[in-house]
This record gives sequence, C-alpha cells and structure tokens, in this order.
Amino acid sequence: MNKKRIIICCILFVVFLVVVGILIAINYSTHNTSHIMRFAIYPTGSDQTYYFTLDKDGVLKVEFGTRKKHDIKSIKRLNFMEEVRESSEKKLTEDELQNLMELANAVDFLNYNLKKHIVYGGNYIVFLYNGRIHEAHDAFDRDSIAFTALTEKFIELSPIQIKLSPHN
Repeated sequence: MNKKRIIICCILFVVFLVVVGILIAINYSTHNTSHIMRFAIYPTGSDQTYYFTLDKDGVLKVEFGTRKKHDIKSIKRLNFMEEVRESSEKKLTEDELQNLMELANAVDFLNYNLKKHIVYGGNYIVFLYNGRIHEAHDAFDRDSIAFTALTEKFIELSPIQIKLSPHN
C-alpha cells in the first residue's frame, strides 16, 4: 500500500512539473521579446491596424493588416496581428532612436490614458511601454502634446506609408 502511494505521489509530482513547465513556456512565448515598445494605430470601428515594434537593436518594424482581437490589452501578446498585408523594417539612426525614446518616456511619465468617448471617425492609438498600456484618440486627445508628438514621430519614421482615417 505504501508503495502505491509513493508511485501515485511521484506521478502527480511529475504531472505538476509538466504543467508548470507548459505554463512557463506559454508565458515566455507571449511576453518575452526583444521589443522595447509597441505602438498601434487603427481607425475607429475597424480591425485594420498599423502595428509598430521597436526592438533593442533600434530596428523599427511596421506591419499593416488585421489585428486578432479588439481588446487593446492584446498588444502585449507577440501574435497581435492576425493577417499582415504589408510589412517593412528599418534600422533607426542614433538620433532617431534617442528622439523616439525621449517621446516615449514623456508619454510614460505622464501615464496618459484616453478619456472614454463614443467616437465616430478618427483613429485609436495604443502604446505599450515599460509594461504599461497608454491609449489615445487622435480627435479628442490632442491636449497630450507628448502623445501627439510620439504618434507623429512613429508615422514619420515608418518604412511604409501610413494612411490614417480622417476625423468626422
């Protein structure tokens, strides 16, 4: 009887270790990345998205396509985009990288977040930096000079042409 209990305990312990290992692997694959910031712009009511990632080596990658979820918190996941129709990347110069980091730090310091509005037209902007998500809408949140400057800088540095939805 004691042998059976020991065997059952050993099996349960091994199963526990396997489950913990799988959970760690899932967390690692969705959150561990070389990206130091992520930025998304999408028209109100649409899943068509421009998705920017900046990695530790100063490479800015921009994708245009369909995002997987409407929940903005999904920007934390590595598989944010479902279908990519256009993609390009470029290595930023030291000056470009420094300027982008200064703007990112300003937005992060202000901890700016969208005041909730029902909005028709325009574009939502989502920014992930230092583990925090910041949101804005380009029609209502022009008060945030730092957020507007950061958005304009991402668009300026983009290796693909960004076509934003006009405000109504």
